[in-house]
Amino acid sequence: MIHPKVISVLILILISFYLIIIEGADFNLLFVICFLTTLLMSLDAGDWFLRNKFIFDPVCIISLFSYMYFFISPVLQSTWSYWPSFPELEYNRNWLLVWASLNLFGAVFYRFIIFNEGRKAPSLNNYIYYFNKTKFYKLIAVFMAVGVISQLYIYQKFGGISGFINTFSERQENSAAIFDPFEGMGIEMLLADGFRNLFAIFIIVYFKGSTLAKKWWFFIFILVSLVIVSFLFGGLKGSRGAVVYSVFWGVGMYHFWMKPIKVKHALLGIVSLMLFLNTYYWYKFAGIEGLTAMLDDNVKHSLNQGLREENTKFVISRDLGRMDFQTIALIELLDEQYPLAFGRSYLSSVFSVVPTSIISAENKPPSITKEKTELIYGQGSYIHGDVRATTNLLGQFGELSVNFGLFGCFIFYIILAKYSLFVRRIIQRSLSDDALLLLVPMLSLLAIQFMMYDSSVMVQFLMRNFIYISLLYVFCLKKHYVE
Repeated sequence: MIHPKVISVLILILISFYLIIIEGADFNLLFVICFLTTLLMSLDAGDWFLRNKFIFDPVCIISLFSYMYFFISPVLQSTWSYWPSFPELEYNRNWLLVWASLNLFGAVFYRFIIFNEGRKAPSLNNYIYYFNKTKFYKLIAVFMAVGVISQLYIYQKFGGISGFINTFSERQENSAAIFDPFEGMGIEMLLADGFRNLFAIFIIVYFKGSTLAKKWWFFIFILVSLVIVSFLFGGLKGSRGAVVYSVFWGVGMYHFWMKPIKVKHALLGIVSLMLFLNTYYWYKFAGIEGLTAMLDDNVKHSLNQGLREENTKFVISRDLGRMDFQTIALIELLDEQYPLAFGRSYLSSVFSVVPTSIISAENKPPSITKEKTELIYGQGSYIHGDVRATTNLLGQFGELSVNFGLFGCFIFYIILAKYSLFVRRIIQRSLSDDALLLLVPMLSLLAIQFMMYDSSVMVQFLMRNFIYISLLYVFCLKKHYVE
């Protein structure tokens, strides 16, 4: 049998040939550095392909994502000279090498920690966490009712589902900075969005152990139900994550508590994810008119002129990579001497969850948007609510560097390694029916969130996805020791 590490390297080599032969990528220094970084970061991908038990292991998930994040995305973005928000990078390509080199050094830290601390598998726990079913069903019924009522209130306020979609389309057409009809509805949307994951955990817990759980059509039923619920409870406001993350969590719960997902089915899910990101892109940026663009090339061309360039390039470069903005941050920090934030953006992220009815938006410390806007337009350019306030994401490599300089770049890799090993140990130590395993899919996904998102987005993500689930675990979880 082929060693998993060999599989990981072979995949990287195949991707390299594809980039050079099919995409016409130059075999230059950026290519080499990105290749070496990905080699270090992706060494656990083979375990994912060869062993079903690693499908939701964060170390393996990071390895899989590394092929795109550290290699395909930066190499293709450079090859295409595609800089949708930062055209100045075309004349600052040496800084791309600085970005790549810092990631290479960070990857060395990451691989050392994974190898050194992950060599010995911990023993199984002698206890198991389970739900008190009586409390669980009572509490989840209340929470689900709150979620449904909140979502119905939102739809009613905008004239039903069609009215909500039309309002969202108008918001995208005018820019949320100028026209945001959803402003002031944070609590209602927070309570409504939490229903998605409540629905998933209810289905899994209720049907666990039943004869239906093992049937293939029941998995399809769960999958379709999750997609529909995710669209109705958050997806229609342009949030692709509302659909992707909730479906991912639901499928992961099924994997741990009902029937293991096979690798070939997981691969099919990844392909479906890429198709979804490409198609729903149009609705996210242009509402109903964007849906029309998927079928009409003329509409698509007109939208491209006003919004983005070709959506496939945007998805690969910006949705699945962060090289461009992180490089801009490095230029401003190292060359222009932009002052470090020293944790300010993380403090502001904590305040972001406080309702505006308690502290108004004007009185809250500005989020990382302040630093991001000033990185682009210069110090003092940030004005709350101004149309120039950027929505581009830095990811934690970028945000940590903005706060703590080059030291922050290496903190990123240390945290990423330590956290992923922490979640891996939950998988390794938990018994098969442990309720903690239901949390693993979303905990694993947080590692990718850490790579891709700013702290303010991550805090909102945690609130939306764990607002109800965390309370279920606090009030309904029991611990039982086993022989």
